[in-house]
Amino acid sequence: MALIAIVHGCREACTLNKQKEQRGIDDFDSGEEPDETQLKKLQRHFSRKDYRRVLLQFFVRELGHEIAFFQTIVQQEQYRHLLVVTTDEWLYSVSLKQWPEYKGIWTVDIYGACLLVDEVLKHLGN
Repeated sequence: MALIAIVHGCREACTLNKQKEQRGIDDFDSGEEPDETQLKKLQRHFSRKDYRRVLLQFFVRELGHEIAFFQTIVQQEQYRHLLVVTTDEWLYSVSLKQWPEYKGIWTVDIYGACLLVDEVLKHLGN
């Protein structure tokens, strides 16, 4: 399955799924919402300076999913927007935020998901 097909087919995939799951990639949840005290604690963790590790740990700890692969879609000054596919066939849109004032640590800002089903994968392959 080509990642570019997922990028271009994301909206169609989630529209098809929305009928079954009553939820689409347009529905976003808050990620981590650290206050100043938490940010000060997080800046002590070396792993927080690597957005990849933050992403992987968030998926395992908070969402209970293992990442199959991910791709950065947009990289801005303090944000990184990614598409993530999990091993159990969920597609996530994730935004990470970097905090320069806290030693450049990363946090998960928002995320949204939809389930990729066989029909959708076939549709994306065309």
